Amino acid sequence: GEVEGLPRQEPDLPAFAGAQPVRPEPRVPPLLVADIGSAWAAVAGILAALFQRERTGRGSAVDIAMHDVAASWLTFPAAAAIVRGTAEASEPLPVTGEAACYNIYATADGRHITLAAIERKFWQTFCERIGCPQFIPIQFVHREQPRLREKIAAVFRSRTLADWLAMFADVDVCLAPMNTIDEALADPHLAFRGAVVSHGQSKFVRSPIVFGDRGVDVPGHDRPAIVPAPPLGRDTDEVLRSVGLDDSDLAGLRRRAVI
Repeated sequence: GEVEGLPRQEPDLPAFAGAQPVRPEPRVPPLLVADIGSAWAAVAGILAALFQRERTGRGSAVDIAMHDVAASWLTFPAAAAIVRGTAEASEPLPVTGEAACYNIYATADGRHITLAAIERKFWQTFCERIGCPQFIPIQFVHREQPRLREKIAAVFRSRTLADWLAMFADVDVCLAPMNTIDEALADPHLAFRGAVVSHGQSKFVRSPIVFGDRGVDVPGHDRPAIVPAPPLGRDTDEVLRSVGLDDSDLAGLRRRAVI
């Protein structure tokens, strides 16, 4: 797709995907980390159990708890507590919004942009492109972060979102627009990948798992076709007949409003 090869990481990708809304106050997270995460964990567990069965002939019970899944996402944000036994007296990790190089900024037109230049090469390129090479050596100097955030915020407020994206289009810097959901669903890269498709008046976000022949570069084309869901009760008679019911039985069930 058109963004293939561009550097992207958190929080750029959620921003691109329309999953990073901007609100001034804490809010209910829009991503169902425990819910959808548990489904993916179950898929991984079931596949692992099937593989074990093929290797050993033994089956397994797969136990997935939503609380466990939610806790599994703490590996990075809780790193200090995991390593030291407590998070007290620890400097914030650079991915919490404290670091200027890894943050969200407002642009001149009221839009927002994510900056995730946590690696030195990205940060250096960013600072040089905005004409502030003096920021390079203080990237992770803790006491400098409030001032650095203010300076960079002022820089971003000087141009529109489109201007900033154009300015950085030809360099490797982890920087992305904070798309709305409508913008995200219309993203050309997702369309090229076949990840978002239209059917009638509806749009569908397809499974991110794509299968294809090795060496064949046709992303999205091997995804299952989108078909409308069957109307309620379409297969009821067929299913009930398959277990031995006849027309008289079906009529009786309908008279009693069972089906």
